[in-house]
Amino acid sequence: MRVILLFCCLGQLIATGQQLRVQSASARSVRLEWEGAPAGPVTVERAAGPVFQKIAAANQASYQDATVDPFTTYRYRVSLAGKSSNEVIVGP
Repeated sequence: MRVILLFCCLGQLIATGQQLRVQSASARSVRLEWEGAPAGPVTVERAAGPVFQKIAAANQASYQDATVDPFTTYRYRVSLAGKSSNEVIVGP
């Protein structure tokens, strides 16, 4: 899978030096991680088109999405207190 990093959206996570990154990606799963322990649950969001949807709430600094389609390009971001991180793109 191809991984593209986009640093476009400044938010609380970026301001504190916590950037979202893809730790690993395969045809079956994507593992995301970010620096630091969040002060509360971080919302993990995914988009296969123009609209992001919440897929999980994480209390740790990583998340594994095991519901990917190997032929779809996804964008991911995490948010905390209404502010979003950078986006990462994973796809074929």
